[in-house]
Amino acid sequence: MSEYISKQKSFILPTKEISATGAKYRITKPSKKKWVLNIAIFIAFYAIWYVAIRYTNWDVKPTPKDIRTLVISLVIISIVSPVLSVFLWNWIGRWVAKKLVFQTLKIKHDQASEIKEMLGELRKETKYKKFKFFRVLFTTLLNIDISPDTQYFLEEEAINSDVSSIRVFLKTRMYDLLTSSFSISILIAMIIQISQPSSYFLGFMIGAFVVLCSPIFTSWITPMVWAIEDTRIKYINKNNEVYQLSERMRRSILSRFFSLSAFVTGIIFFTDLFESIFGTNPITIKESILLFLIALGIMLLVLILLSGTSFLVGTLYLTLYHERNVNELRDNLSHFLKFAQSNAIYSKYYDE
Repeated sequence: MSEYISKQKSFILPTKEISATGAKYRITKPSKKKWVLNIAIFIAFYAIWYVAIRYTNWDVKPTPKDIRTLVISLVIISIVSPVLSVFLWNWIGRWVAKKLVFQTLKIKHDQASEIKEMLGELRKETKYKKFKFFRVLFTTLLNIDISPDTQYFLEEEAINSDVSSIRVFLKTRMYDLLTSSFSISILIAMIIQISQPSSYFLGFMIGAFVVLCSPIFTSWITPMVWAIEDTRIKYINKNNEVYQLSERMRRSILSRFFSLSAFVTGIIFFTDLFESIFGTNPITIKESILLFLIALGIMLLVLILLSGTSFLVGTLYLTLYHERNVNELRDNLSHFLKFAQSNAIYSKYYDE
C-alpha cells in the first residue's frame, strides 16, 4: 500500500503471496438441472399474469381479439425483454463502470507531483487534478469519495459468487433487482399517466409492457453496482476509516431514491390511479386506510410480476458476462491501485 496507509493502518496488512485462482473472481454457474428449475420459476410467474388479466374488473369489457392481442404481446415481450436486457446489461453496464468509476479513480490517482524549495528545504508538493462538473455531480449522487485525502485500494483476494443457488441469489441479488426495476417502472408509469390512456385496458397493456421491460431500463445501474461490489474496491479516508465502495454507493442519494422513495411514490401513484379509475374519493379515515391497503396490495402484485423477468435476467447476466467484466475491471484498476488486505483488529478489551 501507499505510504499514507502503511504507516497509519495496523489493520491494513501487507500483501502476501496468493494463487492466481485466489486473485481472480469466480462464479459457480447453474447446472442444467438448475437451469430447468430457473426457467420453470420464470414461467410460473405467468400464472400470476393470467390471474391479473382474468380477474381484473375492466371499465369496458375487452373483446376476445383484444385479449388475444394482449396475450400475444406478453409472450413476445417476455422473450425479447430478457434477451435484450442481458445484452444491454453487459454493454451499458460495463461502459458505465468504465466511464464513471474506472476513469474517476484513474483521474484521482493521476496526480501531478513536483519538488519545490520552501524555506530552504526541498519539499514535495502534490497537485490534484480537478474534476469536471458532471463527474462531480455523478460521484455525489453515487456517494463516491473523491476528496484528496482518500486513498483507494483493491482487496487482494477475490471472492466467489454462487449463482447456482436460488436461495443465495434471492438473498444477495434480488433486492437490487426489484428496487431499481420497480423505481424506474413507477417513474415511467407516472409519465405515461399524464397522457391519460383512453381506456383501462390500454393502460393495462402499457403497464404490462413497462413491467416486463423494466430490466432494460436498469441496465445502467444494477450491473454497474454488482461489478463494483465484486471487484472489491475499498478506500481509506483521512480519519483512518476503511469503506467498501459498493456499500457507500448503496447508501447514496440515488440508492435512497431507488428504495424508500420508490415505496412512497408507488403508494401515491396507485392510490391516485385507483381514485381515477373508480371515481373514489375517500372521506372517512376507514376509507383512506382501505384505499391505502388496496394500493399497497397492487404495489406488491407489481413487485411479484416484476420478479419473474428480473430473476431470469439477473441469472443470465451473472452466468454469461459478470465474471469476465469483474476480472477485467480488477485488472484495469490494478495498473494504478494497490492490492491490500483489510482486517478488523480483535481486542481482549471486549472480553472483559
